[in-house]
Amino acid sequence: MAKGSGIPAAAGRKGLEERVIHEAERNRIFEEGRDSYPQDWQYNNKPRLPVYVELDGTMVGSREPGEERFEVKGGIMYRDIRQIGKTRYRLMDKMVYSSADSSVVFSERFYAFCRKRGLPNSGKKIFLSDGAGWLRTSAEYVFPQAEKRLDLYHLKKACSKVLNDEEMDIINQTIYSIYKYS
Repeated sequence: MAKGSGIPAAAGRKGLEERVIHEAERNRIFEEGRDSYPQDWQYNNKPRLPVYVELDGTMVGSREPGEERFEVKGGIMYRDIRQIGKTRYRLMDKMVYSSADSSVVFSERFYAFCRKRGLPNSGKKIFLSDGAGWLRTSAEYVFPQAEKRLDLYHLKKACSKVLNDEEMDIINQTIYSIYKYS
Protein backbone atom coordinates (compact mmCIF):
# COMPACT_ATOMS: atom_id res chain seq x y z
CA MET A 1 0.00 0.00 0.00
CA ALA A 2 1.20 3.49 -0.76
CA LYS A 3 2.32 5.24 2.41
CA GLY A 4 2.08 8.87 3.36
CA SER A 5 -0.49 11.54 2.85
CA GLY A 6 -1.44 13.84 0.06
CA ILE A 7 -2.76 13.32 -3.42
CA PRO A 8 0.00 10.96 -4.74
CA ALA A 9 -0.37 8.61 -1.76
CA ALA A 10 -4.18 8.66 -1.98
CA ALA A 11 -4.03 7.97 -5.73
CA GLY A 12 -1.62 5.09 -5.09
CA ARG A 13 -3.92 3.56 -2.48
CA LYS A 14 -6.96 3.92 -4.75
CA GLY A 15 -5.04 2.37 -7.63
CA LEU A 16 -4.13 -0.66 -5.53
CA GLU A 17 -7.76 -1.05 -4.42
CA GLU A 18 -8.94 -0.92 -8.05
CA ARG A 19 -6.30 -3.47 -9.07
CA VAL A 20 -7.58 -5.94 -6.45
CA ILE A 21 -11.16 -5.51 -7.72
CA HIS A 22 -10.15 -6.01 -11.37
CA GLU A 23 -8.06 -9.07 -10.52
CA ALA A 24 -10.99 -10.62 -8.60
CA GLU A 25 -13.26 -10.16 -11.65
CA ARG A 26 -10.60 -11.56 -14.00
CA ASN A 27 -10.13 -14.56 -11.71
CA ARG A 28 -13.90 -15.20 -11.46
CA ILE A 29 -14.24 -15.34 -15.25
CA PHE A 30 -10.98 -16.91 -16.44
CA GLU A 31 -9.95 -19.11 -13.49
CA GLU A 32 -13.34 -20.12 -12.06
CA GLY A 33 -15.26 -20.12 -15.35
CA ARG A 34 -18.13 -18.00 -13.98
CA ASP A 35 -18.93 -15.61 -16.84
CA SER A 36 -22.61 -14.87 -16.19
CA TYR A 37 -24.06 -11.40 -15.87
CA PRO A 38 -27.64 -10.03 -15.79
CA GLN A 39 -27.31 -8.53 -19.27
CA ASP A 40 -27.11 -12.10 -20.63
CA TRP A 41 -30.40 -13.37 -19.21
CA GLN A 42 -32.59 -10.34 -18.49
CA TYR A 43 -35.22 -9.78 -21.16
CA ASN A 44 -34.89 -6.57 -23.11
CA ASN A 45 -37.16 -5.95 -26.10
CA LYS A 46 -35.02 -3.12 -27.49
CA PRO A 47 -32.85 -4.03 -30.47
CA ARG A 48 -29.23 -4.26 -29.40
CA LEU A 49 -26.77 -1.86 -30.90
CA PRO A 50 -23.39 -3.31 -31.77
CA VAL A 51 -20.74 -2.91 -29.10
CA TYR A 52 -17.45 -1.40 -30.25
CA VAL A 53 -14.21 -2.38 -28.54
CA GLU A 54 -10.92 -0.62 -29.30
CA LEU A 55 -7.50 -1.53 -27.91
CA ASP A 56 -4.06 0.00 -28.33
CA GLY A 57 -0.79 0.43 -26.51
CA THR A 58 1.75 3.19 -26.13
CA MET A 59 5.25 3.35 -24.74
CA VAL A 60 5.84 5.70 -21.80
CA GLY A 61 8.94 6.69 -19.87
CA SER A 62 9.56 4.94 -16.56
CA ARG A 63 10.70 6.40 -13.27
CA GLU A 64 11.93 3.01 -12.09
CA PRO A 65 15.71 2.55 -11.95
CA GLY A 66 17.00 0.44 -14.83
CA GLU A 67 13.72 0.59 -16.74
CA GLU A 68 13.61 3.26 -19.44
CA ARG A 69 10.21 2.62 -21.01
CA PHE A 70 7.23 0.32 -20.68
CA GLU A 71 3.97 -0.19 -22.55
CA VAL A 72 0.66 1.05 -21.22
CA LYS A 73 -2.26 -0.75 -22.81
CA GLY A 74 -5.66 0.88 -23.10
CA GLY A 75 -9.12 -0.22 -24.10
CA ILE A 76 -12.42 1.49 -24.67
CA MET A 77 -15.90 0.01 -25.07
CA TYR A 78 -18.73 2.10 -26.52
CA ARG A 79 -22.15 1.59 -28.08
CA ASP A 80 -22.62 4.33 -30.64
CA ILE A 81 -20.96 7.17 -32.55
CA ARG A 82 -22.95 10.40 -32.79
CA GLN A 83 -22.16 13.33 -35.03
CA ILE A 84 -21.96 16.56 -32.99
CA GLY A 85 -20.58 18.89 -35.65
CA LYS A 86 -19.62 18.96 -39.28
CA THR A 87 -16.49 16.90 -38.69
CA ARG A 88 -16.82 16.00 -34.99
CA TYR A 89 -18.17 12.80 -33.50
CA ARG A 90 -18.76 11.63 -29.95
CA LEU A 91 -18.51 8.08 -28.62
CA MET A 92 -21.61 7.23 -26.57
CA ASP A 93 -21.78 5.10 -23.40
CA LYS A 94 -18.01 4.74 -23.32
CA MET A 95 -15.99 2.88 -20.70
CA VAL A 96 -12.20 3.19 -20.56
CA TYR A 97 -9.63 0.86 -18.99
CA SER A 98 -5.82 0.90 -18.99
CA SER A 99 -2.93 -0.85 -17.30
CA ALA A 100 0.72 -1.78 -17.75
CA ASP A 101 0.07 -5.52 -17.37
CA SER A 102 1.19 -8.19 -19.83
CA SER A 103 -1.01 -8.48 -22.92
CA VAL A 104 -2.74 -11.65 -21.65
CA VAL A 105 -3.51 -10.25 -18.19
CA PHE A 106 -4.59 -6.92 -19.71
CA SER A 107 -6.89 -8.69 -22.17
CA GLU A 108 -8.51 -10.78 -19.43
CA ARG A 109 -8.95 -7.82 -17.08
CA PHE A 110 -10.32 -5.61 -19.85
CA TYR A 111 -12.83 -8.31 -20.83
CA ALA A 112 -13.92 -8.68 -17.18
CA PHE A 113 -14.14 -4.88 -16.90
CA CYS A 114 -16.40 -4.75 -19.97
CA ARG A 115 -18.60 -7.65 -18.84
CA LYS A 116 -19.16 -6.07 -15.44
CA ARG A 117 -20.20 -2.85 -17.20
CA GLY A 118 -22.76 -4.37 -19.55
CA LEU A 119 -20.96 -6.13 -22.41
CA PRO A 120 -23.44 -8.83 -23.50
CA ASN A 121 -22.28 -12.38 -24.12
CA SER A 122 -24.22 -12.43 -27.39
CA GLY A 123 -24.90 -9.80 -30.02
CA LYS A 124 -22.68 -8.02 -32.49
CA LYS A 125 -19.26 -6.89 -31.32
CA ILE A 126 -16.84 -4.90 -33.46
CA PHE A 127 -13.16 -5.04 -32.47
CA LEU A 128 -11.05 -2.11 -33.71
CA SER A 129 -7.26 -1.89 -33.53
CA ASP A 130 -4.16 -1.04 -35.51
CA GLY A 131 -3.66 -4.76 -36.16
CA ALA A 132 -0.52 -5.20 -34.02
CA GLY A 133 0.30 -8.79 -33.05
CA TRP A 134 -0.75 -8.65 -29.38
CA LEU A 135 -4.02 -6.96 -30.41
CA ARG A 136 -4.89 -9.69 -32.92
CA THR A 137 -4.11 -12.30 -30.26
CA SER A 138 -6.23 -10.46 -27.70
CA ALA A 139 -9.13 -10.19 -30.15
CA GLU A 140 -9.09 -13.92 -30.84
CA TYR A 141 -8.63 -14.82 -27.17
CA VAL A 142 -11.30 -12.74 -25.41
CA PHE A 143 -13.49 -11.50 -28.29
CA PRO A 144 -13.45 -14.48 -30.71
CA GLN A 145 -16.89 -13.79 -32.25
CA ALA A 146 -16.17 -10.08 -32.80
CA GLU A 147 -15.83 -8.65 -36.27
CA LYS A 148 -12.23 -7.41 -36.54
CA ARG A 149 -11.57 -4.07 -38.25
CA LEU A 150 -8.71 -1.66 -38.70
CA ASP A 151 -9.28 1.40 -36.50
CA LEU A 152 -10.27 4.68 -38.14
CA TYR A 153 -6.87 6.34 -37.75
CA HIS A 154 -4.99 3.49 -39.40
CA LEU A 155 -7.68 3.00 -42.05
CA LYS A 156 -7.43 6.68 -43.05
CA LYS A 157 -3.64 6.52 -42.95
CA ALA A 158 -3.59 3.51 -45.29
CA CYS A 159 -6.09 5.15 -47.67
CA SER A 160 -4.14 8.43 -47.76
CA LYS A 161 -1.11 6.62 -49.18
CA VAL A 162 -2.97 5.74 -52.39
CA LEU A 163 -5.74 8.38 -52.74
CA ASN A 164 -5.66 12.07 -53.67
CA ASP A 165 -7.20 14.85 -51.52
CA GLU A 166 -10.57 14.78 -53.29
CA GLU A 167 -10.83 11.01 -52.89
CA MET A 168 -9.80 11.33 -49.23
CA ASP A 169 -12.63 13.83 -48.65
CA ILE A 170 -15.09 11.24 -49.94
CA ILE A 171 -13.49 8.59 -47.72
CA ASN A 172 -13.63 10.86 -44.66
CA GLN A 173 -17.34 11.57 -45.25
CA THR A 174 -18.09 7.88 -45.73
CA ILE A 175 -16.01 6.23 -43.01
CA TYR A 176 -18.14 7.23 -40.02
CA SER A 177 -21.30 6.22 -41.87
CA ILE A 178 -19.85 2.77 -42.45
CA TYR A 179 -18.87 2.40 -38.80
CA LYS A 180 -22.08 3.96 -37.49
CA TYR A 181 -24.53 1.81 -39.43
CA SER A 182 -22.71 -1.50 -39.42
